[in-house]
Amino acid sequence: MQLTDLIVDYAAQVAGNFRHPIFLWGIPILFIILLALITRTFVRYSMDDAARRKLRRMRIFVFVMRFAAMTLLCIALAAPFTEITNESEGNPRATVLVDKSGSMAYYDTIFVDRLAEALDERIPTTVKEFGAPEESPLGDAMLGQDTHILVVSDGNANIGVAPLDVAQVMRENNMSISMITLRPIKDDTAVFIDAPESVPVGYPATITVEVTGMVARAVPLEVEIDGKIVYNAPAIGKVEFKPPLTAGYHRIAARINSPDVDEGNNAFHRVVHVLEKPKVLVLAKQQGPLENALAGMFDVTVAQSLPGTIEALSEYYAVILDDIPASNIRDTKLIGEFLRDERGGKYGAGLVAIGGFNSFDRGSYGGTPLESILPVKTGKAKRTVGENNIVFVIQVSGSTSATKYDVDTKQTVVEDTPTVDIIKAQAVSAINSLNLKNNVGVVAFGISTEGQSASSAEEMLQKSVITISEVKPLYSNKQELTDKVSRIRGGGTTAPDVAIRTAVELLKDKSGDKTIILLTNGRFSAGLGSGDNVPAKANTLAVIDNARKRYNIKTQTLGVGAADDTVFAKKVDETFLKTVAKTGDGTYDRATNMMSLIVKYGDPKEKGFGEEFALVPLSLTHFITKDLELDAILNGYNEVAPKEGSRMLVSTDAGNPAVTVWNYFNGRVATVTVFTASGMGPLLVGNNSDLLRNTVLWAVGDPMRKQEVSVTIPPAIAGQSTEATFVSEQPISGNCDDTGLAFERSSGDTYVFSFTPKEPGFGTVCGVPYAVNGPSEGWHVGANQDLATAVGVTGGAAFDPEDVDAIAERIRTVSTRITIEKTELRNPFIILAVVLFLLEIFIRRVVQYQK
Repeated sequence: MQLTDLIVDYAAQVAGNFRHPIFLWGIPILFIILLALITRTFVRYSMDDAARRKLRRMRIFVFVMRFAAMTLLCIALAAPFTEITNESEGNPRATVLVDKSGSMAYYDTIFVDRLAEALDERIPTTVKEFGAPEESPLGDAMLGQDTHILVVSDGNANIGVAPLDVAQVMRENNMSISMITLRPIKDDTAVFIDAPESVPVGYPATITVEVTGMVARAVPLEVEIDGKIVYNAPAIGKVEFKPPLTAGYHRIAARINSPDVDEGNNAFHRVVHVLEKPKVLVLAKQQGPLENALAGMFDVTVAQSLPGTIEALSEYYAVILDDIPASNIRDTKLIGEFLRDERGGKYGAGLVAIGGFNSFDRGSYGGTPLESILPVKTGKAKRTVGENNIVFVIQVSGSTSATKYDVDTKQTVVEDTPTVDIIKAQAVSAINSLNLKNNVGVVAFGISTEGQSASSAEEMLQKSVITISEVKPLYSNKQELTDKVSRIRGGGTTAPDVAIRTAVELLKDKSGDKTIILLTNGRFSAGLGSGDNVPAKANTLAVIDNARKRYNIKTQTLGVGAADDTVFAKKVDETFLKTVAKTGDGTYDRATNMMSLIVKYGDPKEKGFGEEFALVPLSLTHFITKDLELDAILNGYNEVAPKEGSRMLVSTDAGNPAVTVWNYFNGRVATVTVFTASGMGPLLVGNNSDLLRNTVLWAVGDPMRKQEVSVTIPPAIAGQSTEATFVSEQPISGNCDDTGLAFERSSGDTYVFSFTPKEPGFGTVCGVPYAVNGPSEGWHVGANQDLATAVGVTGGAAFDPEDVDAIAERIRTVSTRITIEKTELRNPFIILAVVLFLLEIFIRRVVQYQK
């Protein structure tokens, strides 16, 4: 490290020990002023050389004494302080929570009484049992405790609060969750199906079959869809299907063809309802490529004008304006009434306005009743940067060093340019891309702790995370930030969850928008390729989810680690980083482009009409943009600006609105304001066509709301009452006539009825098939990773039943309360300044007296 870097680092550390370091600038200023005054002769008179030397010595003496006194006063004004760390023992008590649910019969729990007695001899201990044969309310049991918790459970909670949500609350209250590592005494496997209850026809239905077991070994799995086998092979973990399903009801069954302890959880059933094509009305000059593209999922009617009555228009779920001028929409009141959709209740109708050369600013929309319905207004959008508070969290850990292990080739790889250097360079680039009105801070994780000591592994992890800068206006600390980031020295332990918590502490009390930007390769171990499934990832997701829920802090991710896109996917775990962004309601960018970061918080370069641009999704969680992979290049846009209360879901890389939505009363309205010279062009093919498809689907809303009769039956459990709904404008009839069911009116045209299926499988009520499974307690077996994550979030640990001393010591350690007190040191500097001033006066008087 260069001498200048050391000086800058030392100055930054010194400034950090003052509440008002700006007053320290008074020291060099006073030095210059005092030097100018003391060396200048205001009154000239003759004197000999000896007198002149005495005068010079006296001036030097006065200068030194007064500068020293003024320096001390400046230091006092800067309010120096020292931090004193105090430790208190806290309240080391423990509650042993014992799970009594059915799945615990597979484990050895005979040790519980012996463990509780031994632990009670060391710290006050209480034993509480929870659960029933078919119920495991683990989160609820944890929530009611005010001590440190030791859990004896497999972690498979099937009712109540999620354990991870409780863990976040417990951590903030200085309480921990630890767990006992259980030993299986029986072998069992279970199968579970995760599938949507209903999907529109043509929309991919993702069906996930999961096999869990007491022992991680593959077992014969058979999956059927409507009686046809689609999978027959050994499996463990998750198997995903996206079968093409036609309109109607589809029965899905999965079974494990291997005998074990409980064969009741060896089969699972689901029913997926693929809905009929919803009717949509497209207003266009003539049928074109857009209408043809929509025909696969929608019952499309093309017309040049609206029907004359609301009754005729109400046949449709949504209206699409395909690049038509305002003059073609004469009855705007009809559209307003249509959007309210009184029959649809809370599910109003939809409107999608698609731009082009004949609409919006080019179709005289400005100031018309039609524009009042849309989420955008004509005119150039004015970019405004609000009060954005941003904390960059930067990974510089050992996994970003030059030396890595390639899992695929099983060889050590030495990179010419270490990943950490690329990360720091791209972090600087990200900071430089921001608008100066943003407030920005930086946290780094993976700082080397070599040579440092700590009382626990947790303390060492905490030392590997440092706050480079608090959240400050970027215009005042941009150069300081980029300099500090460039000089970060990494190579330490990876603790992303600790770093995210540090960022949350910096942001949680701020007003305005709050965002964490995580710059990482997403690989929290020293390898390349696959095999990076480490607990730090689960802990990080838990912390990010809590930050969003409790403090409205969003998390955006930047995949960093390779400048070459051809090797980017190998070095960066993009799947995990997208999951992080979804969890934090943010977006994901490769650091080689950072488009969404620049659009949201930077100053994107303006592009004129006709210049090519890319599309930038601004949300990964909205239905329209979820899982979108856009690569379309367009060159046309309408000059529109989002209205207050609307939401821009997709923009151009220059920041112009591309897809904007809002609710008009209980209706849904969307605008698509990008195109090419030939119309929608690239948006009608490949993955890009999903954008238009999803936009129209969102506008359609509930595709069942206009059916004369609809029956909805949720998945049922054998032996338990199941409540279903029946919606009809007419009295109950048809397939429900002879069922003997008791219908009760819930509201309007909605009735509810209950029935109790006897055994797992498939059944039919009112002509509608439904699935029946065994008790939910048996749907998953084996240790649930969520419990281990909750333990990690709170700083707990996993122990063997014999580790009584270690358990007690752990609880004592996490009970210790550490407080940091700041003690001001102004008074000594003020007293010393006064002493110097008086000493100067005294010495001058003595000298004068001697004369």
